Amino acid sequence: HRLVDGKYLAMQLIVDDGAVALGRPLHTSDVSALDEYIHRCKLGPFRPGRISALRSQVELAASEGQREQAMQELSHFREAARMEMARIRRIQESRLLGPCGSPCGVGPPQPPSQ
Repeated sequence: HRLVDGKYLAMQLIVDDGAVALGRPLHTSDVSALDEYIHRCKLGPFRPGRISALRSQVELAASEGQREQAMQELSHFREAARMEMARIRRIQESRLLGPCGSPCGVGPPQPPSQ
């Protein structure tokens, strides 16, 4: 077993249109469990099950207009997840670097301030 950040994993699956996580294929039950976790923990709208629903809408569209609308919604959803992932990465990097601009305790010693 491996511990992962559920929100990040969900967004990664959305952005990469993946069905594989940590080297193993995801089953419908995995996606449902991840969706439920995101909902239960109130981690936002980024649920991988939504991608499946949007893909189905594209495939089952009765007209070209409906198909275009579903494809646009799918594209917007992926782009929003991509932007959220970038935001989370920036936050994580700034927390790792700390106030000094380099990883805490790493780098050349700073001269004492006078």
